[in-house]
Amino acid sequence: YVEASSRMINLATRKSSPQWRDRVRFIHGTEKEIPEGIEFDAIITHFLLDVFPEEKGFCFCRKIYGRLKRGGLWLVSDFIDGGKWWHRVMLWIMYRFFSWTSSIEATSLPPWERQLREAGLRESACKLFFGGFIKSAVYCKEEEEQSASI
Repeated sequence: YVEASSRMINLATRKSSPQWRDRVRFIHGTEKEIPEGIEFDAIITHFLLDVFPEEKGFCFCRKIYGRLKRGGLWLVSDFIDGGKWWHRVMLWIMYRFFSWTSSIEATSLPPWERQLREAGLRESACKLFFGGFIKSAVYCKEEEEQSASI
């Protein structure tokens, strides 16, 4: 469990049951503080990929992909521009608001779906919510193909 907020780490630790707490390693920091050799069975990034400018998002996805075990899952929920006028209006309002109130670097919705695909993930399931403005999806890290023996 990687989290930049110590408050959230404490809350997650307290809320997790003892049987699971022993199986979870809590890491305070960002993807930059993950120790070498740590691999994940699953990655969950809800409403995170939309905060990175495009190039940083690509770097983030590639870095995290490298920590995902073969056959691992990446669960993601984030905003998409489904082509509806109100999606564009909402995105415009949201990015203006967050640029004034927080330190996110993105000024528009990055192509997070393409970033995950180009990192090497395959979408295996998805569902749209809120009129197609929010997408939740499961991406899989493909098992490496076994070389055929002759």
